[in-house]
Amino acid sequence: MKLGNVTKLPVLAEGGEGILYEYHDRVLKCYKPWVPVEAKRRKIQLLLSQKLPEEAVAPMEEVTDRNGNFMGFLMKKVVGAEFRMLSNKKFVSANRITIREILQMLLKIQEVLTRLHCRKIYVGDLNDRNLLFDSQYNVYFIDCDSWSVGEERCEVAMDLFQDPALTGNAFDERTDLYAFCVLAFKALTRLHPFGGTMDPDLNLRERMQRGISVIDRPQVKLPRSIRSFRCLSPKLLEAFKRVFEQGERQLGTELLDLFSNLKYCTIHKEYYDGNYKACPLCDAGAGRIVRPLSQGVMDGRMLTPLWNREEITAVLNETTYIDKADQVTDVRTGQKVPYAPGRRYFFTGDGTLVTEDSGQFQVHKKETYVFEKRFQSAVQVEENRIYYLNRQNRLCEVSVYPQGNHVKNICSCGNTAYFEVHEEHYCVLSAYDGKLIFCIDGICCEVLHKDRILNYGMHHDPVKDLWLVVLEGNSGKLRTLILSGASLLYDADQIRYPCSPEHLCIYNGTIFFSMDGKIRGYAYQKDAWKDFLCEIVDTDSQLLRKGKGFYIINHENVYLLT
Repeated sequence: MKLGNVTKLPVLAEGGEGILYEYHDRVLKCYKPWVPVEAKRRKIQLLLSQKLPEEAVAPMEEVTDRNGNFMGFLMKKVVGAEFRMLSNKKFVSANRITIREILQMLLKIQEVLTRLHCRKIYVGDLNDRNLLFDSQYNVYFIDCDSWSVGEERCEVAMDLFQDPALTGNAFDERTDLYAFCVLAFKALTRLHPFGGTMDPDLNLRERMQRGISVIDRPQVKLPRSIRSFRCLSPKLLEAFKRVFEQGERQLGTELLDLFSNLKYCTIHKEYYDGNYKACPLCDAGAGRIVRPLSQGVMDGRMLTPLWNREEITAVLNETTYIDKADQVTDVRTGQKVPYAPGRRYFFTGDGTLVTEDSGQFQVHKKETYVFEKRFQSAVQVEENRIYYLNRQNRLCEVSVYPQGNHVKNICSCGNTAYFEVHEEHYCVLSAYDGKLIFCIDGICCEVLHKDRILNYGMHHDPVKDLWLVVLEGNSGKLRTLILSGASLLYDADQIRYPCSPEHLCIYNGTIFFSMDGKIRGYAYQKDAWKDFLCEIVDTDSQLLRKGKGFYIINHENVYLLT
């Protein structure tokens, strides 16, 4: 298929090797100029010659320019969440995803891998970002053009999933099995099999090399936010242990056996291995696990639950939760709307409902107003203003008024961009090949950055008017940057945050992050830290600093610590 100027097509996403464009009901991937296109073309042709599983979002047709020069390929368009979201407690809780659904998807992935391996095709870079799932729990393999097919090899794999026994780019069935076991363990427990912390601590890749997993390791301290290992069968844990610690690369029917024998605990609302005589979370002999509900004075501070926990199924954000009747509730106005999984819900300050899906958001007033946004990009609502990235690479603001809506362009951005707005201050990060461009309230700053961005957090300091940006890279390291306008004030990759970068906050020059049972404050200029004890905090807690206190957003309630 020949195409003319593809740059006029809507951009869906941009990666290290190419740009994804929307082309009718399909997706066009065009490689960047520096990519060895002949090698890519050979791999695309090999994939086109194969009968691949329908779960593979694989090339459907070659694409050239008008002169016949290879540019990329067309593939089907799928919409789904990345598999890594199964490690997000709030996401799993809000979408009612249990071990049963996770096992169902893992079994499908295992089946697809078996079918690929029979054709001597190896995924290589198998990780929880290259797998998507939809609301019906269908799974999709993406980035198929990176697979090992025939003589065309996979060239790179994400460090956190890469088999420590891998030599060069000799990806095969064994390396896929190792990556799949990491993927499965992480999805089932919400913890990387080499996560947690040790004293003295080792970095994750070193522990992978040494085979020091979290299974049966009392010296590894585990975060409380994980799903208990007791929900899994001993046979499955033993199989994982053999893979992670003993060099085996085999997995039999352990996942299927667990799926076939699941029982449901109505108390903990969780499935467990049915070979137990009773729920191992409830049985006293197995150790009773009860999540503490603490209130009162913690470390000299007052802790106050803000909402009635008995009404809550899942907290969505600091102003919204899903109640027991499956309604999304806005605590400020009392507005309630029916909840549907797969959508995101917001309310403006006056109670106007805003809903979001992958490619657009809707403002619901007397009539519904639809706004197109960049595919799978974020939407942020502050009072009566909605911020989003449009398909023309601009950060936009929609002001919602009783008589209508007003749209304003704020600034331009790149094909790969992230943003955060706080009380009309904004920070936009555009990632280009080898560099980052920050636009902070109209002032730009350029920073060198070669690593791929896998996860990020952007937070405003209202006292010092600073921006804290934390980027998680392919190696698992976290880069911490603090910026003020065009000035980069701090840049380090040695800080380890046990929580997600999006759950941090910064106030008066101090970075705060959640740990199990405490909040840690790190004063970066003094290189000093201080802990605030608080039992209800864990590594899944999101922090918001409000004056002299914290809002602590957990999956079951929101607390004020003052």
